[in-house]
Amino acid sequence: MSIFNQPFDGQLGDLIISRLEDDYTKFTIFSAFAKNSGVLRLKPAMEQFSQRGGYIEAFIGIDAYGTSFEALLNLFHLCNALYIVHSESSTTTFHSKIYTLSNSTKTWFSIGSNNFTGGGLWTNFESANCFEINNTDSTIEGYNNSLNSLVAQYRSDEYECSKKIVSEDDLVELLEADYIRREIRMQMQSTDKMRNTQNSITQTPIFGTQRGIQAPRIKREPTGAVIRPSKNAQPVQATQAIVETNTTERIWFETKAMTGGSRNILDLSKLGSICEGSADGSRYETDNTKFMLGGVAF
Repeated sequence: MSIFNQPFDGQLGDLIISRLEDDYTKFTIFSAFAKNSGVLRLKPAMEQFSQRGGYIEAFIGIDAYGTSFEALLNLFHLCNALYIVHSESSTTTFHSKIYTLSNSTKTWFSIGSNNFTGGGLWTNFESANCFEINNTDSTIEGYNNSLNSLVAQYRSDEYECSKKIVSEDDLVELLEADYIRREIRMQMQSTDKMRNTQNSITQTPIFGTQRGIQAPRIKREPTGAVIRPSKNAQPVQATQAIVETNTTERIWFETKAMTGGSRNILDLSKLGSICEGSADGSRYETDNTKFMLGGVAF
């Protein structure tokens, strides 16, 4: 057994990806929070794991709006079984962070502080006890019995604090009841809170900044149209197929000054340059991190 200290020992997300490429047949996830920043970075490895016949089961918390609608929607399509765990009591939070991979001969555990987010799996200071046990080892029985008991509790139809997601409508119901929120709303609230905090700190910083921590870019094979910014510019390709917009979409633009005095420059452009932030995970993403799609396609 060993304590895996992120980022000094590496990043747990990379370790899980390497384990998913091994010969395990079952992947079980317990996480208090889940966001697309974590889910989409594991998505290719999880898809390949499923294509090889692997079974994926996830138990996710939704307290404190730490889990997004989009992350759960992606997990619903990635997992064989997805459960939401939540207590209506304000004093009780689902806070587990356990990842296990197993087959008939061995089981790998990660038990620690890492949520299923980009921060939890890549960029935060986190610690987890990571170890693999042969299934013939006498110590595995205690771990498996404890894990199986927990899984059975959350799977039980009689347990009122757990809900199995059987359709996208279940997630829409949680969204409309404000148990979960869309990522754009969460990001806007987080940015406002960060600004207020920064504005209140006027003294010289007391602490340094940990360098060299970076989450990998979310990998996607571009399938959309190829767009040329200008005659002599390098073309970019839309990550997703360009289709007609709909009223469910939300994207947040922040600008300081714009020529024309309105957002028409974005609405009526094929491409927009990204000065800060990212279009990753949205339908406006391209294969070039410096550009995002505009509001129209020609």
